[in-house]
Amino acid sequence: MLSFRTTLKILVTLGILCIGFWIVWSYFAPPPQTPEPLPPLKEKQQIPSEKTPPPEEAVKPKEDLPRVAVVFDDIGWDREMIRSLLSLGIPVTLAILPNTPYQKEAANMAYQKHLDILLHLPMEPRGYPGQNPGPGALLTAMDRRLLMDTLRKDLDQVPHVMGVNNHMGSRFTEDREHMEWLLSELKARRLAFLDSRTTPRTLGYPLAKSMGLSSWQRDIFLDHEQGKEAVSHQLDQLSQIAQERRSAIAIAHPHPQTYLALKEAIPALKKKVRFVKLSDLSS
Repeated sequence: MLSFRTTLKILVTLGILCIGFWIVWSYFAPPPQTPEPLPPLKEKQQIPSEKTPPPEEAVKPKEDLPRVAVVFDDIGWDREMIRSLLSLGIPVTLAILPNTPYQKEAANMAYQKHLDILLHLPMEPRGYPGQNPGPGALLTAMDRRLLMDTLRKDLDQVPHVMGVNNHMGSRFTEDREHMEWLLSELKARRLAFLDSRTTPRTLGYPLAKSMGLSSWQRDIFLDHEQGKEAVSHQLDQLSQIAQERRSAIAIAHPHPQTYLALKEAIPALKKKVRFVKLSDLSS
């Protein structure tokens, strides 16, 4: 059995050896490595949407395009043509003749599509009575009472109208007194007036403006000369007028060739003009 002194010497020797070993290991051991900092997080890249075109491919706003209103006269005779015109994809304005088989149906269909409706009011032409505007016509031989009665009956036949334009009327629209009677009644009913300009001496538009009615005048007839090629030419003219004046009003008629020419031209025209309702144009 070891003595206390011998045990103490052994313990002291082991302690010295441990301390020496630690000193030597600390001297020769490689320094601890500092961990490299993590790279900064990259911002999340935004993937461009396929539906959003780059700025250089942005389409010109429609609001910058000149505006065009297309009015179809003589509506009320052909139901299928009415439906075709309302399916063109542009806001056509229907001018409906009184005393026609589909006058109310045409007005109701257009009203459901939130389109403008005019009473296409028959008026006396220069060739009367050889050239007859049809039943319900306003004549320069009428006194004021008869004229008002005729006008009211015509208005009662076509619902939802926002205004009136003349059917024929080359003689009537040159007669100041009768036009003032007509326009006074329209103003009382808060109805607008579109002058079809069937005569260069018409008083319709200037009188309506002076009396404070919402009013417009026709810029071009699309099918004064019928046929698809003739209408296509007039559509080109319509686009040019709109570019020059920033707006234009065209009057057309429900002929098959007119419908086909307009339908084919609409995609190209929509790149140049914006089709609007008549009431969207400044009066």
